[in-house]
Amino acid sequence: MRHGSLTKNRGRLGPIKFTAENLTRIGNNLMSKFFVTKLDFKIVVRGRKYVTAAEVDLNSSPPVIYMYKPYHDRYPSDYKITLLHEFGHIFLGVTHDAFHKYWERLRRKDVVLGLGIIPDTYSGFVFSRRPNKFRDQWICPECSRVIFYRKRVNMSKCNSCGIVRVRTGITQQVLAGV
Repeated sequence: MRHGSLTKNRGRLGPIKFTAENLTRIGNNLMSKFFVTKLDFKIVVRGRKYVTAAEVDLNSSPPVIYMYKPYHDRYPSDYKITLLHEFGHIFLGVTHDAFHKYWERLRRKDVVLGLGIIPDTYSGFVFSRRPNKFRDQWICPECSRVIFYRKRVNMSKCNSCGIVRVRTGITQQVLAGV
C-alpha cells in the first residue's frame, strides 16, 4: 500500500463514516469514474491494532478487501488510494509486477477528471506509510533480515536463524516514520 505527495484536494476530503457499506459505495463510485468494467467485491473493516492500510483475499468469491481502520484513522485521506490499489490486485493479481502501468493509467485519468486522488509518485501509490516511528534497528548477519523496535533493546535474536542480530542504528527515514 501507499504514501506520497498529496495534492490540495486530497488533504480536504473530510471525515467519512468508515463502515463496510460506506466504503463499498465509495469503491463503486471510484470504479465508475476510473474503469469501464464493473467489479464484484466485498469490503470488510478490520483492526484494533495498527497493521497496514489494507489487503485483499483473491481466493474468496467475490474477492474480499480488508480495510484496516487504525491505519485510516491515522491517515484519513488515504482510503480512496487504498481502494484503487486493492482494485489493482483484483485485476492484476497479488504481485506488483504490472502496477506501474496501472498507476500511470490511473494517474492520467485522475488528472483528466481533476480529482487529485492518485499520488504523483509510483512509490506513493504502491507502498503504505510506515505505521510507527521506530527507535532501534537490528539486522541478522546470517540471513540479512531487518527488524525495527519502537523501544531501544539491548539484544535481539533472529526468529529465522536463532543467532543474535547486529544493531545497525536508525536512519532518518526510519525516524521520520516514512
